[in-house]
Amino acid sequence: MKIEKIDIFEKDLFINNICIIISIFCLLFFITAFKIDSSVEASKKYYDISEGAYYGPIVIKDKPKVCTIHASTYGLNNSSFYLSGEVLDEDKETLFEFGKEFWHEDGYDSEGYYSEGDYNSDIDLTFDKAGKYYIQFHSNNVLKTEKMPHDVSIKIELKKGSALPYLYFGILGVIIAIFVFFSNASNREWYNEFMEEHLLED
Repeated sequence: MKIEKIDIFEKDLFINNICIIISIFCLLFFITAFKIDSSVEASKKYYDISEGAYYGPIVIKDKPKVCTIHASTYGLNNSSFYLSGEVLDEDKETLFEFGKEFWHEDGYDSEGYYSEGDYNSDIDLTFDKAGKYYIQFHSNNVLKTEKMPHDVSIKIELKKGSALPYLYFGILGVIIAIFVFFSNASNREWYNEFMEEHLLED
């Protein structure tokens, strides 16, 4: 019986050590993803963008990179408009599109005055191939003029790399760690007791 207890203890210790090691790697993956996501290689801001104008170029030299488009609008007063963007290649051919609706509304209800809206947007674009790219913006401008119906500014940030692979590996590691942890009967028993104690307290 003593030998069996020792074997069970060593098995529990081994499994839990694996979980700890996997968790450490997951943490490193998430930290790396955060650092890559917050590190900017190039950045440029444009104020009062024009309808149909080209912005860029966004130069991708080697590995896949993420470009974040920060868009902000001003002057909305109980109105809305849709801003669409096209990603173009070096020959000004459309590769893909994206868009965002901005809006504002205020007034009075049973609780008094209210004012709410959506004035900002962050859009992540992933570029897999090297080359030069441009962004072209359009709106639901019924007058078809070069000026947007509302003032819009954009900021284009090119990140140093893509955080997605590190996020995927981190999430996968968490799933594996949870699976390994609950594959042990002792861990399942401890978890059930822990939940029962806290549920009874609530």
